[in-house]
Amino acid sequence: MQGLEGPRPKFLVGNMDEITRMKETAFHQPMEIGDHNLLQRICPYYLEWSKLYGRTFVFWWGTEPRITVTRPDMIKEILYSKAAHFGKSALQRKGGAVLLGNGLIMANGSDWAHRRAIVCRAFKMDKIKEMVPSMLESTKNLIRRWDAHLELNGGAPCEVDAYRDLAVVTADIIATTAFGSSYSDGIKLFHTLTSIQKLFVQSNKYLWLPGSRLLPTRTNRKIRKLQREMQALLQDLIKARLSSPSLGTDLLALMLSAVEEDPGNKVQSSKFKFTIQQLIEECQTFFFVGHETTLMLVTWAMMLLCLHPEWQDLARKEARQVLQESNRVVNADTLAKLKTVGMIINETLRLYPPAPNLVRAALQDTCVGDLYVPKGTTFWIPILALHQDKHLWGEDAHEFRPQRFSQGVSRACKTYDFLPFSSGPRICVGQSFAIMEAKLILAMILQHYHLGLSPRYKHSPVSSVTLKPGLGMQLMIKRCD
Repeated sequence: MQGLEGPRPKFLVGNMDEITRMKETAFHQPMEIGDHNLLQRICPYYLEWSKLYGRTFVFWWGTEPRITVTRPDMIKEILYSKAAHFGKSALQRKGGAVLLGNGLIMANGSDWAHRRAIVCRAFKMDKIKEMVPSMLESTKNLIRRWDAHLELNGGAPCEVDAYRDLAVVTADIIATTAFGSSYSDGIKLFHTLTSIQKLFVQSNKYLWLPGSRLLPTRTNRKIRKLQREMQALLQDLIKARLSSPSLGTDLLALMLSAVEEDPGNKVQSSKFKFTIQQLIEECQTFFFVGHETTLMLVTWAMMLLCLHPEWQDLARKEARQVLQESNRVVNADTLAKLKTVGMIINETLRLYPPAPNLVRAALQDTCVGDLYVPKGTTFWIPILALHQDKHLWGEDAHEFRPQRFSQGVSRACKTYDFLPFSSGPRICVGQSFAIMEAKLILAMILQHYHLGLSPRYKHSPVSSVTLKPGLGMQLMIKRCD
């Protein structure tokens, strides 16, 4: 392929045998707590093949050839200057449909542009600011639960699984901000999506095999059953809201203003229109991505603060000072003043990006750098490799140093060296929502508790749709004086 080298593929399976073998070997190697060099565990095949073939090479994900790209100038072309030439690959769309349908993240071309224009209206900053009270109340519920644990333990430090407990908080926030008065239905949807996600991980092991989704396996049958339940739940919820006296003010209401079916004639005319099915797909997308992103971000941030108590103390001091100055009023303006917490969040996203890699497929014949790219060619961008590249970040690239972001992201690195939410026109539409939510949760928890790692915590990052702790996040919490 235009002089690009790479491992020799096998018929149908490509290089999946080697990828699976290397990942299994890496997974069985214990990681030291405090070791943030995740490439050797999450993408061992990248390390192996980049040494053999250089940093731009081609490998085969089943029947799909993928060109590995780490050059920022080429990444800029793919994500920004020629973004209209690229989208999601057929394999991605096939796999992603299980969780997200054909929603914004999976859409391409004019369908993507149409969906993006509508969804962006629901994620304007003024709308996100209105969601802070809901985020705050959900976080207070966690604090009440942890206080109850401590009380049962006589006030002495006790162990919690932060990953499990934060999953409840972020699900609660998503259910409230997305569905408001239909909160209980939102929680049902969350549990259904969680079940689908677990099955999705199992079935995706063979996604590269042609026809794998059509096989009548037990996993595929379970997925289809849960998908039908989820579709029915969302359809009933949407139709009930459309026939109610008021659409409401939550995210569902904001997107409902673009729905074509409107029996109550409450929706204003607009050039932007959604069908019921499109709205269902966007609800799935927001629920899954919105929940997962913030959950992983806050979970890993807590682990890093346990390992670096000096930063935990600085963040706690800042949170208390900012809240004291605002008369303990928590709103978007208050959260914007949390500079240290913001630095910690950015450094967490650098070391533990929610999505360790990014895939883009050429939707038309084009050029990237000095490569001619035929339609259908797929590029693989290893975000984790970029974020921990010593040539880009310095010799301390594997270390937790939030001060590198003290003057903001733009002064810490070049645009295409830091991609936790992608970049360009397809940058994550919910980025501001996720950052604001993470800031609030961290600030509230640090005000109330000293955090430490439990002796039972095992450092076991795994890439399972997102980058998560494979064995939980066991922490010791102690009430602050």
